[in-house]
Amino acid sequence: MTPSETLRKFYTTLEQNDAEASRRLLHPDFRFRGPMLQTDGAEQFLAAIKEMAMQSRFKDIDMIERCETIVSFFTCEILAPFTGSFRMAERAVIREGRLVSSELIYDTGPFPK
Repeated sequence: MTPSETLRKFYTTLEQNDAEASRRLLHPDFRFRGPMLQTDGAEQFLAAIKEMAMQSRFKDIDMIERCETIVSFFTCEILAPFTGSFRMAERAVIREGRLVSSELIYDTGPFPK
């Protein structure tokens, strides 16, 4: 599986709220950085995602792959606990079929407080 395919599969596991499938795609030391959440470790990331209880879909995905690094532009359509569509950019590093790190960039202004 290419790094882009791995990232697309990860998006699918998030859409399905499938923590076990997500866990298999994350390196144990996975590091996430975003404007509203920062985590160190796969378990911390999965716990934070579970706590959010968010239902979402990833649409209009466009990826640029350069070796282990993928830059992904997509629309995150949030269905619950609130609704909205948000354009986002992500820089992810994938090694040996697992996400090692992710930096997510988006405008937090439209998000509910």
